Amino acid sequence: MKIDVMSPVWRAWMVKDQWSSTHASVVAWAASLSQEFTYEWNYEAGEDWLAFSQGNNGLGFMSAKLPLLLCTRALAVRPWPDPLTVVEVSDLHERILTCDMDVLEKCFECKIDRTDLDPQAFSASDLWFCTF
Repeated sequence: MKIDVMSPVWRAWMVKDQWSSTHASVVAWAASLSQEFTYEWNYEAGEDWLAFSQGNNGLGFMSAKLPLLLCTRALAVRPWPDPLTVVEVSDLHERILTCDMDVLEKCFECKIDRTDLDPQAFSASDLWFCTF
């Protein structure tokens, strides 16, 4: 079943002024203190996403630019603060997401190569890679 993420992405974009890379870092750090997962983020390299994992299993990606978390159920069921929008996916690599390409490019403020991301069938990992 496809998941149209246009509304969640727009919602995150509409409240982006309430979010920053500092917010993303604090939210990830605080959540990882009491949970059984870790996160990685290379701020100095200019990465726009924080990646959550549990051992070798990827759990999700949280944007440092938009209050948006794409994640598996393991993270989706946990409490997350406003204004973070959570989109649950069964697998980070399953191409079940859809969204208008113009919306993605506007909200992530970058040009996305359509050969790298099919707006009618992409995964959380695809979006992470294309907007990294």
